[in-house]
Amino acid sequence: AMESRGVLGVPDAYRLPSQPGSGYLKSGVEELTRFRAAFVSGTYEHRSGPAVQARAAGQVVPWTTEWVAPRPAPEAPEETAETEPAPDERGEERSLLATALDRLRDAGPPAHQVWLPPLDTPPSLDQLLPPLAPHPEHGLTTVGWAGRGSLSVPVGIVDRPFDQVRDLLTVDLSGAGGHVAIAGGPQSGKSTVVRTLISALALTHSPRE
Repeated sequence: AMESRGVLGVPDAYRLPSQPGSGYLKSGVEELTRFRAAFVSGTYEHRSGPAVQARAAGQVVPWTTEWVAPRPAPEAPEETAETEPAPDERGEERSLLATALDRLRDAGPPAHQVWLPPLDTPPSLDQLLPPLAPHPEHGLTTVGWAGRGSLSVPVGIVDRPFDQVRDLLTVDLSGAGGHVAIAGGPQSGKSTVVRTLISALALTHSPRE
């Protein structure tokens, strides 16, 4: 009773029956809502039984004053034996929760994705830059890159999970502060950053620039 009073403010939880899943739900200052939760972690047990076909709806016919033959009596619904579903190809027993999620996966509109896909694989330079095309004066260069010739190139991606956006990580070498310092431990990617920076500058600038 003391634990119930400490959590809910009342000793009602102490009087709950000793049935698994019995509890009270408290939200704000509203009254307690009693519930009994279902056990969804157990193995899903398929209920086998006869499947009855749906009966066809009645047919509307034109009204007439002439004699109409009586309609035949509806036939009894056919009972078909329901076959057991094929076992899981992986040979594992499916839980009730996993089975319910599989059946609800494509039902209804998709929910809003809270987090962007994980950055498991670092993006390559061709994913950071616009498409490449030959140019009569600059050779193989980017098409439509706003920073072409301005000593500003992308080298990575800045992940902002709380804003649900990802921005380009650019290096600006223009002006008096156009210097770069790369620091990191062994096998941390220092050489990769240098190669990415040099390749991005070569694809967006001419030797004179």
